[in-house]
Parts: sequence; C-alpha cells; structure tokens
Amino acid sequence: MDIFRDQLAWVYSIPFKHGKGAVHVDLGSGNHPRNPFKASKLIATDHIHLFHSENNVQFLVQDLTKTLNFADNSIDSFSAYDVLEHIPRWERLNTDEIVFPFVNLMSEIFRCLTPGGLFLAITPSFPSGAAFQDPTHVNLISRETVNYFAGPTFANELMYGFEYNFKIIYENWTWAGLPYPEKFQEIETRLNKKTIKNYFHKLARRYEVIYVSYLWLKLSILRKKNPTHLLWILQKPIS
Repeated sequence: MDIFRDQLAWVYSIPFKHGKGAVHVDLGSGNHPRNPFKASKLIATDHIHLFHSENNVQFLVQDLTKTLNFADNSIDSFSAYDVLEHIPRWERLNTDEIVFPFVNLMSEIFRCLTPGGLFLAITPSFPSGAAFQDPTHVNLISRETVNYFAGPTFANELMYGFEYNFKIIYENWTWAGLPYPEKFQEIETRLNKKTIKNYFHKLARRYEVIYVSYLWLKLSILRKKNPTHLLWILQKPIS
C-alpha cells in the first residue's frame, strides 16, 4: 500500500471504530483533541490547563513523564499526534537515579489500555529533517523504534523497564497532512444545515469542498516521495 492510500485508510477513514461507551485519550492534545477511533467519550490531556471540559470532551492536566492518571485496563484507545518526540529518552533524578520517561510512557499506555485497546502515534522521524528542526524535539524516532515495544521486545531484553508486548497493527511512513480530513468534516457539517436562505452560500461551500479536496490531493502527491512522519497503530493483546 503506497503512502497516499495509507492516508485515506488511516487518517480520513480509519477502519477501527469503537463501540458505544468507549473512552479515548488524546495525549498532548493542545487545543485540538483528536478522536481517531470515534469513541463515545474523549479525554484531552496536556501539561498545562488549556480549556474547560465540555460536552463529551474532558480535559485533564497530565505530565507525560509521570504516571498516567488512569486505572489499569480502563482506556479503550490512546493517540499521540506529534508528541513522542518531546518525551525525554532519559533523565537523572535528584537521587542520581536514571529513569527512561519514553519507555515509562509506553509502559503506562499499555497498563491503562483495555485488552485489545489501541494506541495511535504519528511522529516526525529520522532521517527526515522534521525530526530535528524543532529545538524541543528530544526523542529521535526511527523506523526500528517500534521494535523495542513489540514482538520479543528489545526494551525488555535490555532491562530498560518495559515489561510488556504490543502487537503491531500498522507501521509505516506518512506525511503531516492531517488537518485536511478535519476540514472536510467541518465543511460537511455546515453543508448539512437545511435552510433555504443559505442555498447560495451552500453552493459556494460545495466549491470550497472541491478546492480543499484538490489541495489535499496535491499535497499528498508532492509529499508521498518525501515522507516526514511515522504512523504507528499498536494494540494491547487480548490475552
């Protein structure tokens, strides 16, 4: 499957959909939390308070280098969009103990997921320049990084503190063209308002849909040969 079709499959119409009552947590959400698996309840997290909880979106302040504030086996899915590259690989505590925040975060995600739960991560990765250009990027991700957390895990064998084993559902290169599908949904919502008064406005907006579709297609073609990000879909085994 090439990169363009990957976008259609995993970004615009992700084939995994949660059932009723599912809970999704978007880590490091900023002001725009994502809900890629269409869970009934969405929890947004960031290191500072950014907005008040409303409707089906709850906001929690969460330091991702610490223990996550969720019970074992309680979350149906997590996502991390442009987040993992900001998690330190190692730190030395005041006690001189060395800890591995990135490894610990992966452990925490596994702990909190329900059996069969999913973790989606999109991260600028080596050798793309996107992995280096932001001075706050402290965690260099490569195509092989996921192997430390799945299969016979390297992080387990090397005693890094990761004691679990994710199943890789999907892992491949992609590009950072994510706002466009969300734009589609925003435009479609406006188009569905059935008011005769806005007929001509709706007509103009349909052209807007076509234009946005054109831009997204053009961007995908331009970037398919120069991917910048890695996309992971990991699953906590059912048993």
